[in-house]
Amino acid sequence: MTMQLARQYFEAHLASGLPAGLNVTHAGFSGAINTPEILVTFPAVQSFQASFGSPDTNMVRNVTVVFLELYVDGGAGTVEAYGFADSLMDLFRNERLSDGYRCGIPYIQGARTDEPYFILNIAIPYIWDDFNA
Repeated sequence: MTMQLARQYFEAHLASGLPAGLNVTHAGFSGAINTPEILVTFPAVQSFQASFGSPDTNMVRNVTVVFLELYVDGGAGTVEAYGFADSLMDLFRNERLSDGYRCGIPYIQGARTDEPYFILNIAIPYIWDDFNA
């Protein structure tokens, strides 16, 4: 299992249940925001040996948090933002993706205003195991 597969499975799941009207951009974006839009950031992974024993049965657990930064037009209230946030969190809550990749319970990490946008940060814990460590 690899980071590349982890990202592919996450992005495929996001695309399969993306709320209507919501645009997606991935890290490295430098253009104009087209609201409503989410910026996906897939940071580095922390790994640790989760079992000890025979060399061919050891398990390494890989843990990360994927961040969705949700942009909506500012000044229109928070109804739209929280509606999209609820849909996105429902999409990933305790979901098992392909090949043992799984999500934890998403949460809103924070909210802010950066004129002309209202921005919510959604964090999604993401875990998978490698064997034969």
